[in-house]
Amino acid sequence: MSEGKSTTPDPVALVRQIPPAINRGDLDAFMRVYDPDAVWDLTRTVLVSLRGRAAIRSFPKEWIGAFERLEFVFEELLCGRVALEWG
Repeated sequence: MSEGKSTTPDPVALVRQIPPAINRGDLDAFMRVYDPDAVWDLTRTVLVSLRGRAAIRSFPKEWIGAFERLEFVFEELLCGRVALEWG
């Protein structure tokens, strides 16, 4: 058994990259945290489920473009669920 460092990315560290990337308008950095086959389930809020990077990227691109200024701030990060505050 190897005692070296894990090569698996820390999920919390990955999730923490999202708000700063969105706040900078850097969709490339935002998308780096998503697996190519990721599913973004927004059915409880906007009644849509997005599958794959292209579909996931299209949603924030349109959404961010609808606001003159939009800022995401972490409110809480608990057990794989994220609560974001935006304004």
